[in-house]
Amino acid sequence: MSQRWDNLTALVLCRTSPLSNCVPRKSALSIACWPACRSDRLFVCGVALAAARPRFCRNSTGSVAEAAEQRSYSFGIDRFKVEDYAALVETFCGASKKLDFEKIFRFAPKLNGHQLKAACQWLVNFKELSTDTFIEYLRSQRLASNVDLGEVQAVDLTDLKGVDDVLRNLEINIVLPLENDALANQYKLRSKRGVLLYGPPGTGKTTVGRALAHRLKSKFFLIDGTFITGTSDFYNRIHHVFEAAKDNAPSIIFIDDADSIFEDGEERGLYRYLLTMLDGLESESAGRVCVMMTAMNVAHLPPALVRSGRVELWLGMKLPDPQARAEILSEHLQSLPEELRNAEVPRLIAATEGFTGADLKRTVEDGKAIYAYDKAKGVELRPTTEYFMSAVEAVKENKERYAEAEAQAALRPKFPMHGFMRSFISSQVIRGDEDE
Repeated sequence: MSQRWDNLTALVLCRTSPLSNCVPRKSALSIACWPACRSDRLFVCGVALAAARPRFCRNSTGSVAEAAEQRSYSFGIDRFKVEDYAALVETFCGASKKLDFEKIFRFAPKLNGHQLKAACQWLVNFKELSTDTFIEYLRSQRLASNVDLGEVQAVDLTDLKGVDDVLRNLEINIVLPLENDALANQYKLRSKRGVLLYGPPGTGKTTVGRALAHRLKSKFFLIDGTFITGTSDFYNRIHHVFEAAKDNAPSIIFIDDADSIFEDGEERGLYRYLLTMLDGLESESAGRVCVMMTAMNVAHLPPALVRSGRVELWLGMKLPDPQARAEILSEHLQSLPEELRNAEVPRLIAATEGFTGADLKRTVEDGKAIYAYDKAKGVELRPTTEYFMSAVEAVKENKERYAEAEAQAALRPKFPMHGFMRSFISSQVIRGDEDE
């Protein structure tokens, strides 16, 4: 922008902004810091500083009055580039030479002048200003992600047992492009745009979501059963998540229990939106957003949504084999008081064929509770393994009842909202203790 603007008071009018946003700006820098000035078409009326306060008028439709438009400079302001970030930070805190603006820009490519200025004002108190500190500030201000990590159980991908092939694929196709900025930039790596994580309930699909949320932090966005279809703000919330993910691309949108959203065939708007996203029709930034869906029953997903090319990576979560069950049981038993750690693991492994990771966790927790109950009642204590075998039988009974309920539900006619309400209930465990 020419320096001649610094001799004028600029009255900025954005076509899409209300009249209250038309306020004087005294320099090109202040115009650049105006929140609307990123990719809009602006009209600026310049008058000498000594002149009277300029007046603006709009017609009854709210558009720019013709006389004002004819006497205004019309220009566009593009989105900031790396060099713009550097110039503004240099202006605000004079520390641009110490920062890697390529990395900052890749992390948050759509900051405006106000956000950069706020970051500089907060970081000016640091003796040693670094790129990592700058990025950590952006994370702390929730400029990305819609997940409060304090409410999400802290887990790691390595906590999942018996699915090494799935974890390896997640590391290669999701985590690496989003987490290792240097390698992603050097080799032009991008995460898969569509990923489907499917398998029986309790096999760890939601655990993957929790682990990714903690691992990727501000690059992780969640859509779950708290997004209730049919409500007035449903599409606004969905749109906000996608826009935030695109603004912070590369990023991941995790849609938990997607089959419950679509099983009734009622949800068409989100379906079309996802098709557009997965086809990469919106913009270049949309192509850098990975959409990961979880499903128990792939048959409930619209065929066009999961066809080849839209879902680029299918990851099946399977039941743990004997070795995986041994690892899971041993890990849970080691967390118990010493008197309960001597259970016969081989016997438990043989008795838990067909159990999920969540079933095994429940077995250990229930066995511990039965033991504590007998101890509280003063009953003669049985061998430790017997308490866990009692828990195994109880879990098996619950699994049989669940299977019967599912079979009966499959015979009943579907009603709108039924599937998503089930999703609302089940997906609450994204912040709880169960493994979906």
